[in-house]
Amino acid sequence: MTRLETAVVGIATSKGNREYLADAAAWHLCHSNGVLAASVIDGMGNDAVLAEIAPVWAMTATRIGARYGALPGVLACSALVCDPVAEFPEPDGVMALAVCRPGEPAVIAHVGDCRCHTWDGESLVRWTEDHSKGNRMRYYGATEEHAKRHDSVPVATIARATHSSVGLVEVFEPVIVLTSDGVHDVLAETDFTRIVREHADDPESCAKALVEGAREIKRYDDATALVIYRPDPPDPETGTQGR
Repeated sequence: MTRLETAVVGIATSKGNREYLADAAAWHLCHSNGVLAASVIDGMGNDAVLAEIAPVWAMTATRIGARYGALPGVLACSALVCDPVAEFPEPDGVMALAVCRPGEPAVIAHVGDCRCHTWDGESLVRWTEDHSKGNRMRYYGATEEHAKRHDSVPVATIARATHSSVGLVEVFEPVIVLTSDGVHDVLAETDFTRIVREHADDPESCAKALVEGAREIKRYDDATALVIYRPDPPDPETGTQGR
């Protein structure tokens, strides 16, 4: 667990049964202004190239995000691997990035199916919708039975990220939880909520418990959780706008 000037950060990652660890997570504090950025990466596929680029994406997102904002943090990761010719550039992955500015709401930027939840002391709220083919089909009227077959197909990714495809949301709650699908697709909502409730005051224990809880059920995929505790989040009614 790392105690910073403005927050406490906890990270846990566990490799699945495949050969390489393609998940990554990182945080960075910009000491000049107290801005904290933290990210979770989930590489698509499993090979040595992904294992190498995933931590680079995580570091890039947090370094750029802390200085220039959440959207630039995601787009900087895209710039490392995007290809104007290839329809589906490789390597590729999905991510969530939180940028916390003192006195402002935290800004969450995401592509794909990494998720952000928050905890206010009473309830767990999910703030991100997966950028998946399944959700796109639901939007256009497909049946649930048909749409759910395509929930694992991302339609927004790191390599294909643009200004219009990156999801952005502001959150005011004191506890922020970022996860890869190896955690949130495995844990039932009731178990996810219970773990956060029991460990919300200790981000490191919370992240570890989320990953271990998922591991007890399924070990195939990599699993990553990152938990941020902000001791003095702004009031939603009086807080200034995030960015």
